Amino acid sequence: NLGTLTYDPNVVDASVYGVVGTFQDGTTWDVANPVAMEYVSDGWIVAKNVELYKSDEFKFVKDKSWDVSYGGNGGVLVADVDNEYTLSQGGQNIKVNNNGKFDLYFKPDTKGFKYSCVEEYTDLKVTITIDNKANWSPLSITLKDGNTVIADNEAVTNNEYKISGDYIGSTLTCTLSNGNKSDERNVVITKNGATITL
Repeated sequence: NLGTLTYDPNVVDASVYGVVGTFQDGTTWDVANPVAMEYVSDGWIVAKNVELYKSDEFKFVKDKSWDVSYGGNGGVLVADVDNEYTLSQGGQNIKVNNNGKFDLYFKPDTKGFKYSCVEEYTDLKVTITIDNKANWSPLSITLKDGNTVIADNEAVTNNEYKISGDYIGSTLTCTLSNGNKSDERNVVITKNGATITL
């Protein structure tokens, strides 16, 4: 008693596809151990609950090899949630525009790509570590996201400063000061924070 059976002419063998990128634990871009995918319907396959940050980059691969990989056209693709894109063989890396867990969809016959958000991370704490080779003491930090001031001449304790918010993947302007001298530079915040050599 099987009930009604439905024939899907677009079934894809999802086991030959996977997702690799900077998000992989241990060795990043570990093409021999991609995140597994499964068939959904209508030619779409999915990698579920992949944790990504805005600073991460990834691609779809076939047969655990770089011989067939799929990415963005004409530069790194920063994709919007729930939008559909067309990827190209050997294309550029892909990024998401939020931090969290995502379902990543790929349609091999049309090279279609889209993703949905399972859980968004909005308030993350990361540490900026200063490799204080100049031995500045006291040491203070000013951080800006564009024109928005995040920290204004705040004291740095034990050569570390913690920030909280949606800054992973952002490039912040950082100014370090000892009261007499200052050092300004741009700093990319990753899921591991950032390290600045002074």
